[in-house]
Amino acid sequence: MTKCSRSAKYCAPLTITLLFFAFISSPNLASSNYYLKSEHSISIEKEIEQYLDLFDSLVLPENNYTRGLSWNYSEYILGLGYIYEYFNDQDVLARMVRGSDYLISRRNDYYDKLILYVDDQMLPVWPAFEDRWKLNNKAVPFTNHLMTANIMQPIAMTALFLSQSGNRAHQEKARYYIRQLEQTLDKFSFSELWFDKQKNLFIHANTSKLSEIKEVPSYQVGEPVSFNRILMMSSVLYLILKTKEILNLQKNNEKYKTTVSHSINYFKQNVQNIECNTNKICATWNFGESNTSNKIRIEDIFHGGLVALSLLIIYDNGLDKYNISDNLLHEIGNTYLFKLRKISRDKYQFFEYLDGTGENITEQRQVSNLLWCGLSTINKSIWTDSCSKQLNSKGVSIRDGMFLAMGISIKHQLIRKTYNENKK
Repeated sequence: MTKCSRSAKYCAPLTITLLFFAFISSPNLASSNYYLKSEHSISIEKEIEQYLDLFDSLVLPENNYTRGLSWNYSEYILGLGYIYEYFNDQDVLARMVRGSDYLISRRNDYYDKLILYVDDQMLPVWPAFEDRWKLNNKAVPFTNHLMTANIMQPIAMTALFLSQSGNRAHQEKARYYIRQLEQTLDKFSFSELWFDKQKNLFIHANTSKLSEIKEVPSYQVGEPVSFNRILMMSSVLYLILKTKEILNLQKNNEKYKTTVSHSINYFKQNVQNIECNTNKICATWNFGESNTSNKIRIEDIFHGGLVALSLLIIYDNGLDKYNISDNLLHEIGNTYLFKLRKISRDKYQFFEYLDGTGENITEQRQVSNLLWCGLSTINKSIWTDSCSKQLNSKGVSIRDGMFLAMGISIKHQLIRKTYNENKK
């Protein structure tokens, strides 16, 4: 994996300024936005320090009962990972470790030891406790593959970076994280309730309890989960496999490889190619495969962004052990540029669905378009025409601070790529 030091001059001929217009403790926090400006005056060290200050100022969710760990704090740790991957900053890695330790400390078996309703047992997961999953008007403790993968992903990334350091203490810590992650995989993700051994795919729990709490309708019980859930969990497996290869750990590896391979193939088999612009091919897919035609719905911008993010992790800067291919990523990038994006000068608005429908999209769904920005390393136009302009002019709220870290990483990857091309 290619890294460059923060102080390496060739990495930053152009730098980014993060302009923080309010502190985390501000009483007007909800209305505060954070911006990514392209300027020459501030060093890459300063950029990273500012993101670290933002991370250090976060108020930690006590648990995942309102999904604050899976949909906010974990994303911030993932943001740290995007920075560390290319700048090898030990202060960043230290925060990843601190954050991963906190996530593990809030896991159910270390915390409240709740009996999950669907599983009917205490599991090493991070359950939510929300009204959307309730029985007899009472919320029940519940989790699914996506909430679990969201939390496991940054822990797995932290383990990988620790294993790559060559430091013995770091590698012992990486082994600890792998043990913790595999407990969750063994007890939950690969349990008979949540995994189809014949298809080698993650499924909606095969019990009527799942439809009783309205997680999915009855016809989806026991069926493969949506592509975003399958691929998010597969990205976790991929990071674990890379780490275990470095640490020479063998248990379960073939099962993980088979699952990732089947998951990628399952997605590719269901992707449709359409002409979406002059001489451009776009990729589209449904939210999930269904045998009931009148119940199929097209993928949305948020969950499609999770698919893009997951595929990029598994694609691994072109290593591509699972044959994702440049072409597929280009086609997905075209979908972002020519189907999701409403092309209008200085306005950054998006449709909700991959087929270019869905005018009444919420603001949070609008912001989720930034999940697709990692594809900028495949198609620079995604960055120059959309992502960098949004971060520069609109910014993001505290809820979406991860996108600032993604911006730092993407911008400097593109800068370095241009620099290297110009050296030739």
